[in-house]
Amino acid sequence: MKKKLLYLATTLLALLTAVIVSLSCGGDGGENIVIVPTAVSLDKEMMTLQPSEQTLLKAEVMPANAADRKVKWTVTSQSVAMVSDEGVVTALLPGQTDIIATTHNGLMATCRLTVLVSVTGVKLNTPTMSLGVGGHDKLFATIEPSNATNKNVRWTSNNNNIATVVGNIDGSGLVTGIVEAVSPGTTFVSVVTLDGAFLANCVITVTPAAHVPVQFVTLNKTTLSLPIDNSETLVAGIEPSHATNQNVFWLSSDPDIASVSYFGGIVTGMKVGTATITVTTEEGGHKATCVVTVVPAVIDVTGVSLDPVSLSLVVGDEVEIRPTVMPANATDKLVLWSSSDENVAVVSNGTVTARGSGQAIITATTRDGSFTAECEVNVADVYVAGYEENAGGMAVATLWVNGEPRALSNGANNAYANSVFALDANNVYVTGYEIIGGTSWARLWINGMALDLTNGRNQARANSVFVSNGKTYYVAGYEEERQGIPSAKLWVNGVATPLPYGSASGRSEANSVFVQGDNVYVVGYEELAGVSYARLWINGDPKQLGTGSANTLASSVFVLPNGRICVAGYESTPQNPQMRMARLWVDGEPKNLSNVNNYASATSVFASGSDVHAVGYENNASSRSIARRWRWENSLGSNTESNPLSDGSYNAAANSVFGYGNKVYAVGYENNIQGGSAAILWVNGFSRPLTLKITDVRANARANAVFVR
Repeated sequence: MKKKLLYLATTLLALLTAVIVSLSCGGDGGENIVIVPTAVSLDKEMMTLQPSEQTLLKAEVMPANAADRKVKWTVTSQSVAMVSDEGVVTALLPGQTDIIATTHNGLMATCRLTVLVSVTGVKLNTPTMSLGVGGHDKLFATIEPSNATNKNVRWTSNNNNIATVVGNIDGSGLVTGIVEAVSPGTTFVSVVTLDGAFLANCVITVTPAAHVPVQFVTLNKTTLSLPIDNSETLVAGIEPSHATNQNVFWLSSDPDIASVSYFGGIVTGMKVGTATITVTTEEGGHKATCVVTVVPAVIDVTGVSLDPVSLSLVVGDEVEIRPTVMPANATDKLVLWSSSDENVAVVSNGTVTARGSGQAIITATTRDGSFTAECEVNVADVYVAGYEENAGGMAVATLWVNGEPRALSNGANNAYANSVFALDANNVYVTGYEIIGGTSWARLWINGMALDLTNGRNQARANSVFVSNGKTYYVAGYEEERQGIPSAKLWVNGVATPLPYGSASGRSEANSVFVQGDNVYVVGYEELAGVSYARLWINGDPKQLGTGSANTLASSVFVLPNGRICVAGYESTPQNPQMRMARLWVDGEPKNLSNVNNYASATSVFASGSDVHAVGYENNASSRSIARRWRWENSLGSNTESNPLSDGSYNAAANSVFGYGNKVYAVGYENNIQGGSAAILWVNGFSRPLTLKITDVRANARANAVFVR
């Protein structure tokens, strides 16, 4: 490679020189042009010589009409070779060197010369050798000449059953062959040079060995643990190793426990217990023993599986993964656990603890066989929006993340968080309002930074937020623009759009928004002639829910993957307008959730897996409101469950519901004896207070919305 680069460089230099010379000599054609060399090559690029051998290298300079075609000859290693001015190369000593031809303008060509000394013959130190069986001796090979470059040889025996030979180079640097006598007879050992294939032989005569008596015998193991039906071979060692009689026989103290082959030393476990295996030499009766303990048969592991194979957890959850090692009667069922990301989830003896949002793979590996099984763990954060009063009695808009509160407002004014939507831990949207100077401002907090949706001229509130396609946020609420009358509004990326209403004097509010595909669903109510009508706006087109004969209100909307629209709210009865029935409208058809004689309302609806969940409240016989959860299968027939979330000791209500994995999360509040209230998170019906719930605390707090991601 280097020579090619050198050749290219010198060629370019020569061309440049030729151009310069040509230009400098040009003109009107009255002067002579000098042609300079543009390339040089040799008739040989590589050659091999013996010391003192000579050869002629020829250099060709181009073009043929160059003014000066002479070259200068040089050699890189003058101890290996020399070169005359005519290119005659004379080899001196073994080695390698480069012969270089250089033109007067610096062009070069190179030939790599290797000088070596060829082998001319090989001799052995003796033509014959006599050994007894088991004996060994060395043959010494002499390579001629002594300074030959390649002294490698190959040793062979004509009959390995009589004598073997192994090549070696001893400490003195001599080429040797170690001959080992195997059995009586005659053969010959040969040495052949790799350079030139020169050959030398030695006749080997092997005679019977003199009798060597056995002195003692040993075993490779003195104790052995062996499973039932398994076998292992014990190895006897007779000393001296070249003793003439190598015969031994084997016996077991209890063949029913451990049997042994009489001549082979193969031990087999028969049943659980202990037996002694004894080896005895035929000559001299020397003995050695091994104590064999037979244990139950080892059943190898063939695989492992996990239940479950996937988990959806929230930070702080602990769940046990159950491994099943196959077969069921495997001897070693130990499983080793690991997590691909311990910042997301850790595992100890199969118990997984969720640490942070993200995904981790929990792997179970069997100690026997290293079989593996995996469980995919997805960990989400739980976001709860609401408020908590500070020491000054001001409501502070609050976002709880995995139970830890984060203040959204500074506590100088009353502020309330009504809804939350999280794309991920770094993109969290919260809506609500803050009362400043007696006027409520509709607010959107994005990652804790407040964005005003209204300018403070009118009373306004933001009740619900939904983020679509990761970039477009929708906020439902209202603003009092018509002489103090609330008007339902939808803000899209901060730009307000009034929702149609039927009366210029009627109140209307938007309470919830949901987006699926290109469709935007908003629910709330509109008041006409003193009657409240539950409304569903689809892309701004209003639809009435309920009969219109009594007050109705829509609090929450959720659209199933199949397009069915679920709306939660309430409807009063014409017979008793003071009573409210919790309602679920499915594609406009009402489903009763509560007793007609109770005061109740459904505040939120959510579909998870095969179930539809709704939460709200319902008064008991003591007129205390009980937080309640309803559940349907996805067929949305009659509801299959109606469970209280609170015990009725104090007023309580559930304001929002969210399903994730196999858990249902609901949030709301519960009052205490002092008249205060605590923000509550219910997980599968179990209460987890977000704020203090003790009876001597009068401060108020409420949780209004929950979101898991």
